[in-house]
Amino acid sequence: MDVKIIVETQSQMQTLIEQLRCFTDQEERTDESRRRRWRLMYAAHGVIDYSESESDSNNEPIYITTRDISPTGLGFLTKQELQIGQKLVIFLDTDFGQVEITCHVVHCTPTIGMYKTGVKFDLLDPEFN
Repeated sequence: MDVKIIVETQSQMQTLIEQLRCFTDQEERTDESRRRRWRLMYAAHGVIDYSESESDSNNEPIYITTRDISPTGLGFLTKQELQIGQKLVIFLDTDFGQVEITCHVVHCTPTIGMYKTGVKFDLLDPEFN
């Protein structure tokens, strides 16, 4: 049976990260000089769907490989360039089901053959947005 998990609040995100931490042997990463929040290095495959408010002419899925996750955002690699501010829905494949998260792009930097992208989650908790 496939499980679909929709993350909409900060408390749901904290629970997700705790579960990911249990299923992986990755370490938390903190760089106090650059980051406001710690990150869990986490590699997973996923796919991006454009938010209903965004229109994309080709409507083809965009595949990603995650690099890290934090309570407020996600870093990943993709072959397609994304626009800052663009609203997305990301579907991540995890050991305990598919996770759906709504977010927006905060940076997209070209690297060798890929784009290093960061998104901020659009959670319902106003103090975290």
